[in-house]
Amino acid sequence: MLIPGKLRWISLIASLSIFILLTGCVKGDFHVTVNKDGSADLDYKLGMQAQLIGLMSGNGQNDPISELKTNFEKQGFSVSQYRDGDYIGVAAKKHLNNSEEIGNALPSQNILNQNQKSNSSEMMNFSQDKGFFFTTYRYNGSVDLTDMKPDDKDTMGIQQMMLKQIDLKLTLSLPVKADMQNASRVLPDQQTYQWDLIPGTKGEVILQAKVPNITNIMICSIALLLIIGVIVVTFIKNRQRKAAASLSSHEPPLSLE
Repeated sequence: MLIPGKLRWISLIASLSIFILLTGCVKGDFHVTVNKDGSADLDYKLGMQAQLIGLMSGNGQNDPISELKTNFEKQGFSVSQYRDGDYIGVAAKKHLNNSEEIGNALPSQNILNQNQKSNSSEMMNFSQDKGFFFTTYRYNGSVDLTDMKPDDKDTMGIQQMMLKQIDLKLTLSLPVKADMQNASRVLPDQQTYQWDLIPGTKGEVILQAKVPNITNIMICSIALLLIIGVIVVTFIKNRQRKAAASLSSHEPPLSLE
């Protein structure tokens, strides 16, 4: 028979074991690179500790890595599996011809669970305002992870512990420095911005950047140089013409003798 003191020790050891097992159990980085031509490259990585995968598989659940791979492939990603130390996960890549398509490919609950459907109104709104000299990119919206929360059966709080150990980030790289942003941090190149995505919450993402239209600026610069050149040449010719006219007016009249 177990005495109450031993029960407390066993409970404490079990709790510590679960905590150690779940520490840093899931890591994800959803990296979006916006190119100068307006296209975008998505490079997503999502990994889990091998112990967690074994624990989930041992409880009769489907292989989470295979499910992630399937969910990414359904969204048109090229997917491969990777291992980094104790982490096993998937790397998903996709090229978009237009950065305005990014909003439909950002991380959301439907990546982690194909049965969940994301609310389109909560997607990111990526827009371009094309001016003659500059194109303004605006990124406005939210990454909704409110569905990632414990269910009512989580009486021991294990799911809550797992959610607290999930480390998810949205990384956005631009060809220029942003004029306005609310990122959790700015990386050393000053053109890459990172937001922490917290399960159970809706992460607001705001960013604005102006990209110069090099072609139009070069055309205008060349045209301006040509105009200046024409003005200078015209001014010089006028000066020469006036000088010639002045010389001819001061010449003595020819003698008839």
